Amino acid sequence: MLRIRFAQDHPVFAGHFPGAPIVPGVLLLAEALEQLERAAGTTLACTRILSAKFLRPVGPGQLIDVQLRPGDECHSQLLLSSAGEPIAQARLEHAPRAASAEPP
Repeated sequence: MLRIRFAQDHPVFAGHFPGAPIVPGVLLLAEALEQLERAAGTTLACTRILSAKFLRPVGPGQLIDVQLRPGDECHSQLLLSSAGEPIAQARLEHAPRAASAEPP
């Protein structure tokens, strides 16, 4: 399972929100997708985030589990959790995989 964590001194916490820092949702999704791509060694070709739901705030140093569940050829679901509790979920659209060229 892939895990991410935002360090206590991450620059986003300086302004989001002073005194009660949380990771902005867009950064949470972007980092999760980037880490999934690094782990896979390839681009996920995510073309759109069809829907996203943020269930709990994420604070500095919090360990986040990242899971990508495949759907059909062009869709998947991104699930984020911490200590077994759901944090966020997003439905992603991908570019269709190119059909492999068959020799004549």
